[in-house]
Amino acid sequence: NQVAPHYEKFFISELVADATQHYSVIAKEKNISLQSSISTTAPMVEADISLMERVVQNLLSNAIKYTPENGEITVNVKEQSSGIEVEIENSGEGIRQDDLPHIFDRYYKVDKSKSGIEGTGLGLAIVKKILDLHNIQIRVNSTFGKSTSFSFSLPL
Repeated sequence: NQVAPHYEKFFISELVADATQHYSVIAKEKNISLQSSISTTAPMVEADISLMERVVQNLLSNAIKYTPENGEITVNVKEQSSGIEVEIENSGEGIRQDDLPHIFDRYYKVDKSKSGIEGTGLGLAIVKKILDLHNIQIRVNSTFGKSTSFSFSLPL
């Protein structure tokens, strides 16, 4: 409740393309294929650009963190009737069904004893809080042992 969004019009497709370009360097170091399909004709959206940038960065950072070497990340931005959908999907272990209800809780981390992945457990909590400030719902779809995707839609 300490942050009030500053709404302005911008192209979410450009913001996601820039972030994807930046994170492609990090992905390459880990031998991760980072592919994107970003609509160049999607209209402008109205949101807090710096907060949306943080959302995309946190989701990309998480995707890289949880994608194994030689894995894949796909970033999609497409126009739909409900708005502009942003989706980030990564291959890897996925998220266990019993962990899914808690992944947006502050400081919650799934059992890392096997994978050795470190983190504070704040990235997804921040994503959820920012999207809540914008009245936007985050969706997660995970198949354990295969992949995880996070998506949200910005209204037109």
